[in-house]
Amino acid sequence: MPDGPAPGQGIGSPVIARAASAQPPTGPRPRRLIAFMNQKGGVGKTTTTVNLAAAFARAGRSTLVVDLDPQAHATLHLGIDPGELETSVYNVLVDPSFDVTKAVRRARDNLSVLPAVTDLAGAEHELAEAPDKQKRLERALNVLGDAFEFVLIDCPPSLGLLTINGLTAAREVIIPMQAHFLALQGVGKLLETVSLVRQGINPHLRVTGVVLCMHDNSSTHSREVVADMEAFFTQSRDSEVPWRAARVLRPAIRRNIKLAECPSFGQTVFEYAPSATSAEDYNALAWGLLGEWDAMNAARIAAAPAAAPTARKPEPPVVQVPAAPAIGGPDCITDLHAWFQRQLRQIKRHLFVDHPGSLFGAQRNPGHHLHRFAAPFRQGHHEFQLLNADIIRGRKRHVHHFRRRQGLCDRTGGQRDRWRPVRN
Repeated sequence: MPDGPAPGQGIGSPVIARAASAQPPTGPRPRRLIAFMNQKGGVGKTTTTVNLAAAFARAGRSTLVVDLDPQAHATLHLGIDPGELETSVYNVLVDPSFDVTKAVRRARDNLSVLPAVTDLAGAEHELAEAPDKQKRLERALNVLGDAFEFVLIDCPPSLGLLTINGLTAAREVIIPMQAHFLALQGVGKLLETVSLVRQGINPHLRVTGVVLCMHDNSSTHSREVVADMEAFFTQSRDSEVPWRAARVLRPAIRRNIKLAECPSFGQTVFEYAPSATSAEDYNALAWGLLGEWDAMNAARIAAAPAAAPTARKPEPPVVQVPAAPAIGGPDCITDLHAWFQRQLRQIKRHLFVDHPGSLFGAQRNPGHHLHRFAAPFRQGHHEFQLLNADIIRGRKRHVHHFRRRQGLCDRTGGQRDRWRPVRN
């Protein structure tokens, strides 16, 4: 899949909603809105947002990056110069009637960005008296509908109004951080903010987990911090808190200088250094999140109630026609049994009366295996079939020995010339 812009569409060109997809969706599809936040700066928050979005786009998923940081680092990371923009997320937040599709810019195949500019720093002051100041971004994203499957929000390194807008619009929170003691202490304050937003504004908000950035697993301190964090999440499993299902996301992003170099070229790590360890880590992390998302959607579809059956035409009434009387009725089995008894008597008379000196007449009772089936024969037609088959096999066997006795066949049953009997 090509990573660069399509022919005729350069980086930073405007995008109209749903224009990025070659085939419009046939129906409403679920969206995954994730806010990346940490009030501590320099922990890899913007780097994680941009490179995960690039990984989703490379997997064929339509993705939108929302840059809420007045520093516009996510915008620069994707190769868009904030100084050349006429519209941005600032217009979306300040003016509720602004068309958000005019601010969305195409950055890569399947990857677009709602860019930021430095004027965004004054948005909090301008929105201080607005009645719906926490929901401006949520309403703008609802206008886009299902044009994007993944919406990744890069929140600023603060807990102000811009971050509150991001948490109100999102459904999940991912916390990028380093495995350091001070970063661990800041997570507590961050989780308090998420809990307050969930209680007052967005009851659907939850914490998905923590991404370890610039990680060095060889450090004992890092391992201890990760162990403490995992223990904290495990203890919260039975509590009614937004992070009860949170975990430390794997794999951790290993420290790599390529991650610091690629933003200066306006490229993602997959474009700048596709063979770097950090590219492998972000790709594996993205595929893990995609697998969970697809499994959750499949489970939701399977659990959805089946569609109501269409109304059927009333069936015509069934007329009961009296059945014709059966020929023979219940006496059919009795008649067959009587026929069997006659056949059995003929076989016995042939073996024991007509040829009393034969091998089977003198030494063996050839009918003993037939009496075995005489009792269950009256029980039904199936027993009669078994009995009849056994009679035929037994009769053939006795006839064969009789013919051998008369010299009409050999030991294998082959026919011999009846005019040349075998001499004993």
